[in-house]
Amino acid sequence: MKFKTFIVIAVLCALCLAGCGSQEAAPSAGEETKPVDIKITTVQMDTQQMGVAVGRIRELAEEKLGDKVNIIPYTGAQLYSGVEELEAIKKGDVHICLAIGSAMGSLDPSMSIFKLPYLFPTEEVAYEVLDGPIGDEVFKNISAQGIKVLGGFSSGSIFISSSKRPLVMPKDFQGLKMRTSGKMEAAIIEALGAISVVLPSEETYSGLQQGVADGLATPSTVFYARKYHEVQDYITNAGIVYWSNGFILSNNDFWQGMPDDVRTGMQEVITQVLQETRDKCQADVQGTIDKIEEAGKEVHNMTPEQIKAWQEETQSVYEEYEDTIGAELIKTVKNKVDEITG
Repeated sequence: MKFKTFIVIAVLCALCLAGCGSQEAAPSAGEETKPVDIKITTVQMDTQQMGVAVGRIRELAEEKLGDKVNIIPYTGAQLYSGVEELEAIKKGDVHICLAIGSAMGSLDPSMSIFKLPYLFPTEEVAYEVLDGPIGDEVFKNISAQGIKVLGGFSSGSIFISSSKRPLVMPKDFQGLKMRTSGKMEAAIIEALGAISVVLPSEETYSGLQQGVADGLATPSTVFYARKYHEVQDYITNAGIVYWSNGFILSNNDFWQGMPDDVRTGMQEVITQVLQETRDKCQADVQGTIDKIEEAGKEVHNMTPEQIKAWQEETQSVYEEYEDTIGAELIKTVKNKVDEITG
């Protein structure tokens, strides 16, 4: 009898302890979940392409996830320059950034592949390569550094301008001092016959105004936003003489460490903003041309014959960067472009 009583008491104690454990594991009534702080940066201003995209990410994230997230945006290089921003992503000091493509070479030299002259005939072809298995191959060295590539987008046509004369054929570049935004861009401009000049973006307008540089090559989204048309008389819409682009990146540990519902929601937000940014960029190129022409400047759209001449003149850049990028990777991307374009 005593033995049975002991068994009953033991079972009751076990049930009691199990109940206590369940109560400790369950959140107490009214307990609030702390929001996930997400620090997002870009070197571009609020009114520029990437600054606008940062604002859009914040807006959609707050709509979709409410108080589950706390989006903390820093635009206009408030915290870091382009290269510093990428180092901050690696360390986790920044959670998400919208990075300028020309800075990506500081992480992996093979990223210069996107800048090879006339590698991609259109943005649509570039996206098909970027979004597929070939893109994974291109980004493998970035991923190995703890950075997740969430997507890429075009920054518009390349506008090449001058205060001296129209830039239509390669001979027109001879002797001009041209500001460029990166090593590959400089190599292309030099192959066309100009002298590359280094100027920080915040000093470029005054540099053009004062004749430190005669002209520049820059994405259409940047050209009008920074009012370069005010100090440049001759503008050429050079298309994809090189593919000017940006990327949405995240620190991989942070991304994977978010609660599942927050990560899923943020992925949906990023996907939407990425598509909106791509669509808007294409529509904005003609709008930018219209605004420049309304301001009294003429924009030259290149003919197929002129593009061919520029292509031939810049083929030396492929040889120059073959070792840096990797001959096999260049061949792989070229083959995929040929497959897409038929």
